[in-house]
Parts: sequence; C-alpha cells; structure tokens
Amino acid sequence: MKMKCAFGHLPTIVLACLAILAVPRAHAAVLYSITDLGTLAWDGTYGSAGTDVNDSGQVTGQSRTSSGSWDAVFWDTEASLTDMGTLPGGGFSYGYALNNLGQVTGMSHANNGARFAYLWDSSSGFTNLGALGGTYSVGEGINDNGRVTGYSAKGSAAHAFVWDSSSGMTDIGASEAADSYALDINNNDTVVGKFNDINGQQDIFIWDESAGFSSIGVSSTSVGALDINNNNQVAGSYDAADGRAHAFVWDETTGLTDLGTLGGSDGRALGINDSSQVVGYSLTSNGPYDYQPFLWDAVDGMINLNELVADATGWSSLTVASAISNSGFITGYGVTASGESHAFLLTPTETAWNGNTSSSGGGSTEGTGGGGSTGESPGQVPAPPTLILIGVSSFLLWRPLLRCTGVHHPKKVALRFRWSRSARPAASAPDDHHPCVNEDRRAP
Repeated sequence: MKMKCAFGHLPTIVLACLAILAVPRAHAAVLYSITDLGTLAWDGTYGSAGTDVNDSGQVTGQSRTSSGSWDAVFWDTEASLTDMGTLPGGGFSYGYALNNLGQVTGMSHANNGARFAYLWDSSSGFTNLGALGGTYSVGEGINDNGRVTGYSAKGSAAHAFVWDSSSGMTDIGASEAADSYALDINNNDTVVGKFNDINGQQDIFIWDESAGFSSIGVSSTSVGALDINNNNQVAGSYDAADGRAHAFVWDETTGLTDLGTLGGSDGRALGINDSSQVVGYSLTSNGPYDYQPFLWDAVDGMINLNELVADATGWSSLTVASAISNSGFITGYGVTASGESHAFLLTPTETAWNGNTSSSGGGSTEGTGGGGSTGESPGQVPAPPTLILIGVSSFLLWRPLLRCTGVHHPKKVALRFRWSRSARPAASAPDDHHPCVNEDRRAP
C-alpha cells in the first residue's frame, strides 16, 4: 500500500515536471569585454570620461590635458584617443553627444571668455553654433540628421534651442522668462528637456515641430539627466517624495516607471537605447559613497555592470555608465587598477545564463543590445531558473517515495543559485564637478 501510494501518482508527477521544464528559460544576460580608452593626462584626481557612444563604437567625452584643462576627445579603433581641441582662442572644451556620422556636439570656451555650442567632425573640425543672445550656449544632443539641441543664454534666462545647418539656432523655450534646457534629440527630431515652472519646480518637456512644446506631467524639485530614444521613451532622474534621486523611464502609454536601485537609496539614469535598455549609476547597500554603474531592462531589472564584465583585468571598479547605443556598446568611466579615472567602452561579447552562448560583437542594431542567440553551445550550464525548476521537480517526484518508505527529508532545504563575479572594491562617489556626472546630463 505504501509503495502503491508512491507510484500511483508517478505519471501525474512526471508529466507535471516535464511541463515545468518546458517553460521558456529566463532572458539571457549579456557579458561584455572592456576597452580602456586611456587619457590625455592624469592630474592625480581626474583623467577621462566617456559621455556618448554610437552604433559603431565611436566615443566622445573629455579628458584632462597636460596643462590641467579639459579637452573634448573622440575615440575609435582607428584613431585611438584624439584631442579635439577647442574653438579658436579657447582654453577648454567638452564633448557631450555623438551621432552615427561621427559628428560631436558639446561646449567650448572661445575668445574673450565666451562659451559656445559647437558641431565637430574629424574632417571639418569645429563649427561655432552661436547663441540666441549673449555669449553662452551648450550643445547637449545631436541626431543622425545633424540637428543639434541644447540651451543658450537669452536675456536673463536660459532657453532651449534646436540648430540645423539651414535654419541656424531656433528658440524652442516655453516662455521668455522661464529657464528651459533641451538635453537630447532623437532621429524623429523630437526633443526632451526640462524647464522651471511657476511653482519653483522643474518639469520635463517634449518638443517637436508639429506639436510644439508640451509638459509630460513629471514634476520635481530637481530633474536630472534626460535621454530620449527613437521610440520617444525618456530616461532620467527626479527627486522623489523621499528626497532622493530616482532613476526612471517614461513613455506616453505607461507613464513613469521607477527603476529602483542597486540596493542603495538613490540612482540616476543617463542613457536609453531603442531596445529600452537603460544605463546610469546607483548607490548600493555597501554605504553612502558606493556608486556603481547599472544596466536595466524590463525583463532583468537593474544589474550591476561590474558583474557583467567578462575580464576586468586592469580595473578596480567601473563607476558610471553614461550612454548605451542601439548596437549595445556602453561608455562611461571607472577606476583603473592603478587608481586613475579612465573612460571605458564595453562591447557585448556573449550571452550567459540560458545555455546559449553567442558572439555578438556589438553588431546588431536590433534586439537587446546585439545579444541575440545564434546557436546552442555544447556543455553550457542551464540558467539558474532552470536549475531551480529541476530541483523543485525532482523534490516533488521523490517526496512521496521518501514519505512512504519512512525516509525523512531534511526539515530545511536551502537552494540558492547566484551568478556573480568576484567582489570588486567600492568606487568613490561621483564628483558633482566631474563633467560626466552633472545634473544637466553631462555638462560641467
């Protein structure tokens, strides 16, 4: 009777186990190789920072120079790290955004203390984009149509603008009195930015030529970096009711989604691609100064990018992820093993966790960062969720047998499957004066 008790349920249990194992396995995480982009100089505190990356893996940002100033830089596999220089007469410059044509925009010091937005490419060098009034403007975003967005002094206020080669600089601000800052533009020529409202709050706006300027309904005492993809999804940060900065994604259908943190009290999103992958940085549970870079998507949530680097030899810890391209390249900055702050490029190399390991090389512009599987790799360990299902299924299968034969199973069964790389030293807090970690996207 006892054995009949056990085996009488065997067909049902086996079928149930097979059904469980047939459930599709978890979304695959992507592993990355890391490239140190170097620095023009190291002053003991700062080196270089990557601020934007395109689908070819070209990077712009800024680096300390031997004179102690910052210069905008451009990096690719052919030219290595290139000092872009400045506008004529300038003493420093910053590279903030890059398109797929290799064109860069940012801000450069010029003659007589003026600071202007610019357009740069490797063949023509710098083009001064001027200003709406006065001697100050900043280029924050550029799309593949060559249109630049940013903000400029106009009277006593800052006004958002759009610039193109045919029309020059166009004011798109909400009013003459209120400050407005355009921070990114997508290939649909849709602009995202923020403005100061009459209640002393900062609101996020969307602008395009047909609909004009409109608030998206996200208001806060402070709105941080903002980025927009070609699906009009917006990523950024805002000060929530708890007084801490929260990373978010917004779109017109679902509204605002809080991305959470890596275990700490706040986080900031800096970039989003067309696969809705978001990068930025967050505090962890290790303390008030342990900032780590993250990669977020709707399936896997927020993952510490330090855990996704296949071989971090030469690095102490990555600190900030600034941008992610549609092909999956990620740039930002971190601390090398020698203690210097350097820009980096992460290149997706293979998928992990799901038993499929596929080389991606950052090539595909579709899917989740170029990580799509190309075939089954022999000898791969199943994903942790699959292992858990196997363990639970086996337990359910054998439990009646153990019970009926008088064999007692342990009172507590602890099954924990964790995928992580060796712990790396905690990085110091991003400096508010670092040109990569400023409230207004990447501005110093």
